[in-house]
Amino acid sequence: MTVLLAHAGEGATWQALLTVIAVGMLVLFVLALVGRLRLDAPGDLTLPVAAVAVIASLAPIAGDPVSDAAPWAVPAGAVLLVSLVVAATTSRQLTVRSPLTIATVVLAVVASLALAPLLVDAWYPDDPALARSAPA
Repeated sequence: MTVLLAHAGEGATWQALLTVIAVGMLVLFVLALVGRLRLDAPGDLTLPVAAVAVIASLAPIAGDPVSDAAPWAVPAGAVLLVSLVVAATTSRQLTVRSPLTIATVVLAVVASLALAPLLVDAWYPDDPALARSAPA
């Protein structure tokens, strides 16, 4: 018995949408690290996150190639979004050597390494080229 977790079938574009949003969070995180994005108040995230959402709305144009290119980005993007919100809503700063930055990078890498293979299995359960385990 195969359990289909989070698989929307052929032509589903939400996977590409999640991937583009996650890559957008990575861009915002890097911009905050280099000082191009100020995070002094929660409202400072409104326009950048809205811009990422608008750009992500174009993701269905590329569909499968986009979601296949970076399955690692979705877990990392979730971690980065939480870090950006923490930096904007608390007194914590995102600088290259801050504890928040170091913890975010470590957690993003671990989440990506642990969850990316599972996401590929969930998104493409019937693709033998991407399968990690033999069918039961």
